[in-house]
Amino acid sequence: MDTKSSKPLFSNGRAAGAHSQKTQNASSYRGFVVQGLPFLSVRPRPPGGLQNPYQGIDRRGRSDHPVRSSSDRSSGVAGQPGVAGERRQQRTFSEQKANSTSQPEADLAEEAAANNARTASTIEKAEEGEGGAGGRRVGGAAMASAAAVFPDGRRWCKGGSSSSSPVTTAIFLFFFVVVVGVLVSARWITTTSHLSITNLDEWRTKTAILTSTQATSIPGTPTAPPPPRRAYSISCSSPPLRRDPAVPKNISQTLYLALSSRPACARVPEPQPLPPTTTNSSCPAYFRFIHEDLHPWRAAGGITRRMLERARDTANFRLVVLRGRAYVERIAPAFQTRDLFTIWGILQLLRRYPGRVPDLDLMFDCVDWPVVQADRYQGENATAMPPLFRYCGDDETLDVVFPDWSFWGWPEINIKPWDALQKDLDIGNKRVKWVDREPYAYWKGNPDVATKRKELDWIKESKAGYKQSDLASQCTHRYKIYIEGSAWSVSEKYILACNSMTLVVTPKYYDFFSRVLMPTQHYWPVRDDNKCSSIKHAVDWGNSNKKKAQKIGKQASNFIQQELSMDYIYDYMFHLLTEYAKLLRFKPTKPPEAIEICPELLACQAIGRERKFMEDSMVKSANDAGPCDLPPPFSPEEFKELQQRKEKSMKQVETWQQKASQT
Repeated sequence: MDTKSSKPLFSNGRAAGAHSQKTQNASSYRGFVVQGLPFLSVRPRPPGGLQNPYQGIDRRGRSDHPVRSSSDRSSGVAGQPGVAGERRQQRTFSEQKANSTSQPEADLAEEAAANNARTASTIEKAEEGEGGAGGRRVGGAAMASAAAVFPDGRRWCKGGSSSSSPVTTAIFLFFFVVVVGVLVSARWITTTSHLSITNLDEWRTKTAILTSTQATSIPGTPTAPPPPRRAYSISCSSPPLRRDPAVPKNISQTLYLALSSRPACARVPEPQPLPPTTTNSSCPAYFRFIHEDLHPWRAAGGITRRMLERARDTANFRLVVLRGRAYVERIAPAFQTRDLFTIWGILQLLRRYPGRVPDLDLMFDCVDWPVVQADRYQGENATAMPPLFRYCGDDETLDVVFPDWSFWGWPEINIKPWDALQKDLDIGNKRVKWVDREPYAYWKGNPDVATKRKELDWIKESKAGYKQSDLASQCTHRYKIYIEGSAWSVSEKYILACNSMTLVVTPKYYDFFSRVLMPTQHYWPVRDDNKCSSIKHAVDWGNSNKKKAQKIGKQASNFIQQELSMDYIYDYMFHLLTEYAKLLRFKPTKPPEAIEICPELLACQAIGRERKFMEDSMVKSANDAGPCDLPPPFSPEEFKELQQRKEKSMKQVETWQQKASQT
């Protein structure tokens, strides 16, 4: 007997029994060991019959059980052991087991071998009865193989009960699943690590995209919308007071009646102020002159109460703001409705930005020309410099420039509030194209208020229908003339808004926005000492350079329409008053003579156009967006460059005019 045939199939010293095999099965089974655990190996059946099911492999997968020789086979199909050979192998296994175990174990092995022998004999007889001694079918050999058992008598058959106990089978299945899971997990980890290393940049990009997408697609926590702002309205409980016929018509009685009636303003709860914001767009460039106008008092260390009282000498009214409420002391009557609509405008500012305007105390002069002479308040006298607000200034005075009253309407000459008038002027621009307009210069004004205006009477006389002209009709000429009266003129913004090239006679005064206007960009400069000749040259140049002249007019109109809207007017007022309040070195208090004033108090005493213009210009609700951001002050270099640009442009025009006069 081949001793190799008795070598244990498993490295733990236990031999496997014969496997059950049917003739219809095309595979045979071999046992192998992976870390001490038995597994089945399936391989195709070779030609000529099944291989010996007891041929094994070691731990490294090398075969150490060659196929038996023909002398070991007593019967059956070629290459397949008979029952006798199987019994010899069983005895060999039993003997090997007996040599390495105790006597009880040997007895059990012998008893098991005897039982197996009887079982094999029974199977053999059954096969002989079915197919004869020489014609035993392959199925009988498979059944004989199924009868082979381990030395301990336990069976091991394909798909049936194991040769080991149920506990061993469960342990085997558990470890099998664990090993498979470990292999799959290791493969997945290796693949993931490889992707992470080789495609790191790609994965970073994808992560960023996903993060951005999630941030956009996932809605945030819903928040309740802010409550709507209270809509402002005017409700009068009684008719206006009777007016005094002895008062001159050029003085409005509305403010006087409102202050003398002494009714209390309604104590309605004010809207909660919004926190300061810096998310808005920057204010236009002319806002930077707020710093320039207040610079003298900043350099003097602030504004004292004594400085403020010195401004009373020429002021028309005193305005105090405390916790968002306005108090007015009327010092002297103003011309027409200047004081009335200036105060009305400040009240609209308090409504537009409730709770944001700081406490302050100021004096306001409604007369045209400035009076705070700069040369009187230098050196030691700077501490007596009065802060006085008015509508214009010049290079020799220190008056603080404020938007004029006409932005809220000028009822005496039927000029609408600025919001409505801007729309009328825009319509007038579209009424006649620039190239189709009259190729002449047009002026409308009062020649009696200034000597230099009398030279322009020829324009008045040459234009038919002068008395019927209105502001929108000024947009029918290619050129318009702006010339100051006794001081600055309200008409400047109306003239600049019509797309016509504005001919500006050298001005002495400035208002709050005009200091950023540039010659040959927003207007054409005209010499003050030779107006007629200079105007004629400007008209001739414009008719010879139509595109350039049209561009100058368009740039000025865009500036007025875009950077001089009522939103910016209120923002300019807000920033000017806020910066002014920062300079006060005393705490504002209500003067004994001051009366609390509110929009209802003024509107209910107004009549006719006064009442209509107040209603048209009234702020309807608070502005939640906040004002634009105040730009920083000019640096010395920037301010110098601005002045040099103006001078250079004006000299260029003078050179062109001199050359034209020589030809």
